[in-house]
Amino acid sequence: MREFLGTLAAIAVAAIVIVASYAATWATATVPVFTGQDAAPTRDISLTGGQLVPLGTALGWLALAGAAGLLATRTWGRRVVGTVVVLAGGGAGVSALAFGLTGPAVIDSALASQGLPAPDSVTRSPWWIVAIIAGLVVLVGGALSVLRGPSWPGLSRRYERRPTSIAGPVGGVAAWDALDRGEDPTDPPPPTG
Repeated sequence: MREFLGTLAAIAVAAIVIVASYAATWATATVPVFTGQDAAPTRDISLTGGQLVPLGTALGWLALAGAAGLLATRTWGRRVVGTVVVLAGGGAGVSALAFGLTGPAVIDSALASQGLPAPDSVTRSPWWIVAIIAGLVVLVGGALSVLRGPSWPGLSRRYERRPTSIAGPVGGVAAWDALDRGEDPTDPPPPTG
């Protein structure tokens, strides 16, 4: 049970960190206000991880939904949801890593899509590294769910549908169980034969 709850908590927290890191500023670019002039005034443009790598935020939300899915499923369902969590965490981490490796080109492309010229200078924040680490945590949690998830406990069976027939006299705890099922414990049993 401890492993199950620990894995769920790790996936959920790391997914929230992914979403938060992609919402943070990853780069600040200093661009000229007017193009084609020497010593033109400049302005700073902040670019979030979501603007630079739009898929990352969606994968963070998918990982968070996967944590809820792991809680609600059992056996083979946990393997399927765990696989989705692995893909979400891996995708979020790889997207951030791709930004780390090709940052200048991604930043130039994001500025160009906003109709802005190439920057004079760029400073990058470490939020993309946080996204890589959180993506790795989600990936490991998802892999653990695929491998060990079927043996973890499921939601209580208390609220699942039970057989509706009551045989014999009803009294004590059996009467309360009948009420839980939506039956009237004072009704006579159905005729047999």
